[in-house]
Amino acid sequence: MAPYGLGAERWRELFRGATAQQGSPLSGDEPLLLAAEAVDGFTILDSVPDVTSPRVEVARPEGASVTWTLRLVPSSAKPPLLGLGFAHGPHVSLPEILMLQLMRIVSGERPVDTESFTWLAGALADGRLAARHVFDESEAVIRISCREIGNQGPHLGARPPVN
Repeated sequence: MAPYGLGAERWRELFRGATAQQGSPLSGDEPLLLAAEAVDGFTILDSVPDVTSPRVEVARPEGASVTWTLRLVPSSAKPPLLGLGFAHGPHVSLPEILMLQLMRIVSGERPVDTESFTWLAGALADGRLAARHVFDESEAVIRISCREIGNQGPHLGARPPVN
């Protein structure tokens, strides 16, 4: 399950809270680092996927709503499809990968993408960039950075979700 519509600051709060979990691999004041391009395009990255999957909309007290969806996301240490550019999707959404990481951290499991990057759904900067996810073990943070959509390499890949 993944929530859409939380906003960048709420996600940061959730990850700051996860640093307090016993044995958490996260540390520091900002365990979720978002590149400037990811912040600028956050509404795109936080958009509900245009697929048929179970979803529920829940009103929040401050008036906004959060949409929860359900899709299966590969949780292997590395993306199942490696060495690919952004064109080789479909891709997991930002809320899905963040929720996957939170669930793993809270249950005491090792985070995914300690040695790899996962492309995230949603092209940014007029289609020139895409976001990617990594757990930076050396700094104990989850990092969302952006690269040109044609970028590819042996450690960059996709986690195609299943509806």
